[in-house]
Amino acid sequence: LSIEDPDGKSTGIGTIIDAREGKSLVLTSGHLFRSSGGKGPIELTLFTPGPNGAEVRTVVEGTLIDYDLERDLALVCFAPDTQVAVAPVAATADAMQVGQPAVSVGCEHGANPTPWPTKITALNRYQGPPNLEAAGAPVEGRSGGGLFNDAGQLVGVCNAADPQRDEGLYASLASIHAKLDSLKLTFVYQTPALGEAQAASGA
Repeated sequence: LSIEDPDGKSTGIGTIIDAREGKSLVLTSGHLFRSSGGKGPIELTLFTPGPNGAEVRTVVEGTLIDYDLERDLALVCFAPDTQVAVAPVAATADAMQVGQPAVSVGCEHGANPTPWPTKITALNRYQGPPNLEAAGAPVEGRSGGGLFNDAGQLVGVCNAADPQRDEGLYASLASIHAKLDSLKLTFVYQTPALGEAQAASGA
């Protein structure tokens, strides 16, 4: 995602978590919209799998639905020009446990998205909205990227790094559910729209 703001542009990555009725929904980090106050134009670069990893498919305009600086989550929608792949949001809390293997997806320094193998190392270490830590401090450009369990379900959204501990900090599944619930989007994780696609995709 690229968001215009008074300082230039804020960039990060998001995950397509729903696609139905001609609209797709992207989950990302709320802090990407801090500088623009949620008012800047949004461009989404869509990627598709290729022989050498993720490849740029197209660039589309996005519309901000909501951004939440406390939870550090945001939702953007767009109208796809073709079928898109959906990464389902895990529906139950037992989808993530300390010690469980996971994969984070992000764009290192603006490069195309890449997966990082990791594991969950802590749940709710910090005060505030539900959060989790995973091994490996993310580098710049991976903000907003999804954290996935071994079933390919989204269980977290990257929002910060702890270089001293070499950990990544993520908004956890409980916080994602609460955000979706508050926007009357509970159906996104209760009845995933998997009919339009079957694999995860970054935006």
